[in-house]
Amino acid sequence: MSARGSGEKPSIVVLHSINFEESWTKQTYLDIENKFGKEGFTVKAIPLQIPGIRTMEGFQEKRQMILERVPVPPTLVVCIGDPSWLITRPLFDKEWKDVPSIICYARDNMYPKEEYLIDLDTNALETLTPITDVVKGYNATFIKYSVYIKQTIELIKKLQPGLTKLAFIFDHRYISQQTKADVEAVLQKDFPGIQFEPLSTTSISTENLLDRLASFDNKTGVLYYSWYRTQKDNENRYLVDNVQKMINSFSVPPVFTLQDVQTKNGNFAGGYYVSPEDYAQVTANTIEMILSGKDSKEISTLTSGTPKTYLNYQHLLLHQIDPGLYPPNATYFQEPPGFFQKYKVHIISLLVILVLLITIGILRVHLFIQKQKGKDKELRIARQAQDLNQKYQLVLKASNMMTWTWDVRAEIIECNNVYLTQRSARDKGVNGIFKMSPDEFYSGVYPDDLDRLRDKMEALASGEGQPVDEEIRYLDDTGENYIWIEIYAITGKTDPVGKPIYLIGGTALIHQRKLMEQELRDKAKVEESNRLKSAFLANMSHEIRTPLNAIVGFSNLLAQTNPSEETKEFCEIIETNNELLLQLVNDILDLSKIEAGQMDFIYSEFNVSTLFRSLYQTFQSRVKGGVTLYCEIPEQDCVIYSEKNRLTQVITNFLTNACKFTFQGSIRMGYKEREDGLYFYVKDTGKGIERKNLPHVFERFAKFDSFIQGTGLGLSICQTILENLHGKIGVESEEGKGSTFWFTIPCAVSRP
Repeated sequence: MSARGSGEKPSIVVLHSINFEESWTKQTYLDIENKFGKEGFTVKAIPLQIPGIRTMEGFQEKRQMILERVPVPPTLVVCIGDPSWLITRPLFDKEWKDVPSIICYARDNMYPKEEYLIDLDTNALETLTPITDVVKGYNATFIKYSVYIKQTIELIKKLQPGLTKLAFIFDHRYISQQTKADVEAVLQKDFPGIQFEPLSTTSISTENLLDRLASFDNKTGVLYYSWYRTQKDNENRYLVDNVQKMINSFSVPPVFTLQDVQTKNGNFAGGYYVSPEDYAQVTANTIEMILSGKDSKEISTLTSGTPKTYLNYQHLLLHQIDPGLYPPNATYFQEPPGFFQKYKVHIISLLVILVLLITIGILRVHLFIQKQKGKDKELRIARQAQDLNQKYQLVLKASNMMTWTWDVRAEIIECNNVYLTQRSARDKGVNGIFKMSPDEFYSGVYPDDLDRLRDKMEALASGEGQPVDEEIRYLDDTGENYIWIEIYAITGKTDPVGKPIYLIGGTALIHQRKLMEQELRDKAKVEESNRLKSAFLANMSHEIRTPLNAIVGFSNLLAQTNPSEETKEFCEIIETNNELLLQLVNDILDLSKIEAGQMDFIYSEFNVSTLFRSLYQTFQSRVKGGVTLYCEIPEQDCVIYSEKNRLTQVITNFLTNACKFTFQGSIRMGYKEREDGLYFYVKDTGKGIERKNLPHVFERFAKFDSFIQGTGLGLSICQTILENLHGKIGVESEEGKGSTFWFTIPCAVSRP
């Protein structure tokens, strides 16, 4: 039910179970009044003083009083403390039916009936019922207010290291009784070494409470929850009414709380809890949700905010708590000012005086410097102009640039003599600057370039053309040869109607650049010719292999037809020379592919030991009589990812050469593992290589024994293959003792 649509001004009623004197509840009411009062709501605060009521009629009188003060159902009811909602529940059944309500500072459990609030004999915790069950069926929600007992006791222990006892101050109200039971349970579970002393309004008077607090030392922690006494109690009313202010004076140890109870003014030390400001903000947000149209009963249980440590610095200091024990992450009230805050006025005044003195000094120094600068300015400018001119001339000389200006009206071109030799300059009587007419300038231009340059220069001089950037040929100072120059020209200055008065420009000598460009073009033609030649040779070599293979094949067939001994000899000669010619063609083909950049490299995984076993079987029959072939491979096989065919080609070449030049002894083939890959070798006991020939072993067409057939290309091709595989190749040899050809490749080794 809402009053916004009627003629009555919308209202929010704030009911308090006791009164609004406590800071932790007063803040909630003030925030509601400040925020929603400005939005057009009438905010009414009604304290109920429920602990002083001892009859059911008293509750009825309170409800009647509320109806008299709020004759029209309000827009929203905020109940601070669940007892205020409990005694007004009959209003929500009738007069205020469906009016949304919020129960603030609620706990998990509450009394189910209002009579439990007045019958102290039945005021037992066993009668408490979950708050969700009590408000079920009503348009109500609640904002829980948790008490952080464990964290507060830990805070007390930190500030009072010798803590052995905890005194808990509370009154007869059921919420106090429930909190007392919770404190006792936390002590038994988490702090079994700390004694518990309850100080209740049901067991001692206010005067005795103050006396008891005065008897404690700093081994006793004091935790205050509430101390409410009714007017009917036979007590000194001054002590009762001012007990919160007097506890601080009587208690030897600091007095901590589970909620904000005058922490800011120093009556209490503080504790670990949710601040009234945070709780009030949560309450205001909940009211906003309800006023925007959401039913209270649809709002899930809300928490009160984020707890923090709040402490009063002066209270702790008064009770002789060492500041070194104060937690650094706490919020402190009445904290003494630091050095800057204490002497803020003096420091600021001193700084102002210093700034004034420094400013005056700076101004005087500045004036002196300005005068000195004024004296040196003209001399410095003159020197700078001279330096700039010298640098300008050096730059022009270094860049082969000649600058000029073209007076359009006077038809005079002024330029320096950077391109003039000392002889021609002397002949022309020129010293640094010379002048010429446009016709004189054009007379030196190569005829094929003249019209193009003249058209662009005249268009620029008329104000209709674009900046000029042309490469032309021009007579050198001998008047016999043409050199390449590049001319730049732009408009330097114009008259009021936009016509150029003079042009400025530069002429750069680019003859060497032009010669280099021509050389590059010639070089490119030569390289293209070589590439085409290599491609042609590679193609022709491939075509030659086909008839050679046919000749080899038919010679083999001829040898198998029972020929005569002479015919057999001829067939063997044909086959041998065919093989040599085929090997030559293969080498030329590989060489051509290398030069043409067409050599293929197909990578795959393969077993190196298997490859060596296969080559061993192949070459056993090729070694000469009296020569033994050994295959030396590791016990464990190695698998690598590389170009199998090209590696086979290199090892085969090594073995073929070893078989050619080894007439007795042995040939050893094998490989070894290294940190960065594999090491391959073929070692023989052949004739060896002379020391002077070792640097030329891998050159093309290198042959050191003209009586042994071969092209001299094989090792050169092997070197190229290894370069493409990012490996290394080498030879170790001693004449008459044999040679070792080796190569390495970088690769990752795995096991099959």
